[in-house]
Amino acid sequence: MSTEECSNCKNDAKLICDCKNVYLCEQCIGNHLMQNFAFKHRPQRIVDYFANTQRHTIELKSRTEIKAAIHSKLSNEVLELEEFRKISLQKISEMLQFTEKQLLETVEKLMNMVSDECENAQREIRNAIALLRLPEMQHNPVLSMFDFCKSPDDVRDLNIIYKNLDLEYPNMHETIHNAVNFCLQITTSPVIPAQPVKGQKNIRRDRSEPDIRRSSSNNLNLRSIISLNDEVTELEKSSTSIGSIGSIFSSKTFKPIKTSPLISRYKTQRSITPSKPKLFENIEMELKTPKQETNSTEKNINSPVQKNISLLFPYITYFFPTTNRFTIYNVIEANFKTIILPNKMFLEHSAWSLCEGGRIIQTCGFDTRPRSDVFVFKFSTESAEKCSSTNYKRCKHAQVSLGNYVYVIGGFNKIALKSVERLNLLNFKWRKVGGLNVGRVFPTACAHNGKLYVAGGEDERSIECFNTLTKKFAMLPCVLERPFRNCMFSYDDKILILQGSARYEWDGKSSSMVKTGNVEEKSWQTMGDHYVISDEIYFISEKMLFRYDLIDHRITLVKAF
Repeated sequence: MSTEECSNCKNDAKLICDCKNVYLCEQCIGNHLMQNFAFKHRPQRIVDYFANTQRHTIELKSRTEIKAAIHSKLSNEVLELEEFRKISLQKISEMLQFTEKQLLETVEKLMNMVSDECENAQREIRNAIALLRLPEMQHNPVLSMFDFCKSPDDVRDLNIIYKNLDLEYPNMHETIHNAVNFCLQITTSPVIPAQPVKGQKNIRRDRSEPDIRRSSSNNLNLRSIISLNDEVTELEKSSTSIGSIGSIFSSKTFKPIKTSPLISRYKTQRSITPSKPKLFENIEMELKTPKQETNSTEKNINSPVQKNISLLFPYITYFFPTTNRFTIYNVIEANFKTIILPNKMFLEHSAWSLCEGGRIIQTCGFDTRPRSDVFVFKFSTESAEKCSSTNYKRCKHAQVSLGNYVYVIGGFNKIALKSVERLNLLNFKWRKVGGLNVGRVFPTACAHNGKLYVAGGEDERSIECFNTLTKKFAMLPCVLERPFRNCMFSYDDKILILQGSARYEWDGKSSSMVKTGNVEEKSWQTMGDHYVISDEIYFISEKMLFRYDLIDHRITLVKAF
């Protein structure tokens, strides 16, 4: 029962007219409708009026909440797409580096095998030539082929060596294209999560798996798919092949005296192909939680490494000059471990790299004069390994690890050096590879997209690029703002450069770099390798460990050595 009063007779009102929200009783409603013709009247029961008003209020509130939820959902999707884009580009870049490394290793093995077989054949022939100088004919497999020759013409007609090389150029474009499966689509069909059966857990789907419940007929024109071929890659079918080199010495009438194992070895190596990683298997969408920095020497430096970070261990290393100790910082666990080696002294102005296989390579340095010492530390045994010295004595140089090689670049020995040499981690042999166009003291170098970039120096502002296939350095049109020491890091598809108080970004191809902001004024100088994890870069400069935030562009001091 309503407690409102009628606006005319003051009795209990049962009705309400929406012309002016006037409360009326059943006796006064007629007079109200006849007196006020200027308004549109729609009388209704007070109970119904308040019920409808309450329902509309609830519906309006519900629509507002749904709109807010949709806005939040779409905003989160935008952020996740941006994260997915970055991770996808990183994975494709890692696949390219992995493929290039495999190609370089395969080509080098093939070239070494061909070179070895040719040298063996030459050695056999030279031995036969040496035996011809003796007074009497000696028994020799090569010379025995001429036993049935009766005249010089028979000798000239005899086929001594069978030589053949067949090459099939692989279609790398199709191979790489078929090795990547990328699917991104927006559908208008709503995907309603299935209601779990009572007593059964609701299993959440993985975002990386395609949803087969989506209707393909309602797909928008925002679909981009690269086909996947999970069968044997085209590279395995059309790889460079060497055939018919097996018979080194042969003739039409005599059996070959030597059969090369080249074909069998090569076929064996071709059949052993690395297993293809599942697409986006290790992609993590969660944000990295910050970790506190602690000093600890109790934890093993061989702690488990986060997946999908790098082929290298997540360590930053610093060698204390003129001492027998060095420290290792675990980026994942945020702790330090100090290693002390008896009867060893590390030199000033040396360089070091963290290499694949869990090794640290430290080279050269200064001890009253430049040295050629090489120190190798293996994480698995926590011990030093033997290694030959560099071909050139140097200090104040740059060093970069790329694949199975360690490159030592430039430096100083009475003059600024142009020489570049690399260490093969498979046989631990040094070999000269190319040379800089200009000598550089305290240069900075980094590996980016399978190439080496060398920048600056104390008296240089130019930048050079080293092609690992042609083994040649080329000067680039892009130059630093001034000739000075700097730090250079590779991340995603960009190169970050810190020099003085400025921060630059460069794609490695443009003729100029972009200044993206300012940093604290320092004499930035890269010491050892940097390490990129999530949105942070860890690096050492001026005997201090820094952390660079790629989002806030803020540099934080982690520890001063």
